[in-house]
Amino acid sequence: MSNIRTLINQKLKSTMNKVENRKILLMISGGLDSVVLFDIINKEKYYDIFLFHCNYNFQINSNSAESFCRKLAKNNHCNIDIKKINIPEKNFEANAREIRYKEAYNLANKYSINIILTAHHQDDQLETLYMKDKNGSDWISNIGIRDVYDKLRRPMLNIPKKDILLYAK
Repeated sequence: MSNIRTLINQKLKSTMNKVENRKILLMISGGLDSVVLFDIINKEKYYDIFLFHCNYNFQINSNSAESFCRKLAKNNHCNIDIKKINIPEKNFEANAREIRYKEAYNLANKYSINIILTAHHQDDQLETLYMKDKNGSDWISNIGIRDVYDKLRRPMLNIPKKDILLYAK
């Protein structure tokens, strides 16, 4: 769907006009969402793309995802940084998120990158809001996933998963 491509690139270009360079750090898992986002921004040939992948060694396909991300970077002439981490199962999601974002900010500073992208989409937002409501979180948590937060940008946050799947096909 070129509509997704247009929406994402419009968002990014308006952001990029406000920064000093065209460098983007994309947090890539090797999953559909982040690979679609990579495809969209890579086709534009407007951005200097740096990839960042975390291998938590937690799932059976962790090493396959890492290998896929390495090949994607190599085939598209992008720099990639890989962080291998072992995290205990207790509070895994929260710990993984904290480490992932901390490392992304370190890399952004290292390479003078002003924009960090994640591939969160509308369905992720709905799930987050549902879980926050179910857990009785405070009102600030009910904001959900922010579209823009410091260097972070989530250009697919208003795009439903079904549209991402259509684009991928």
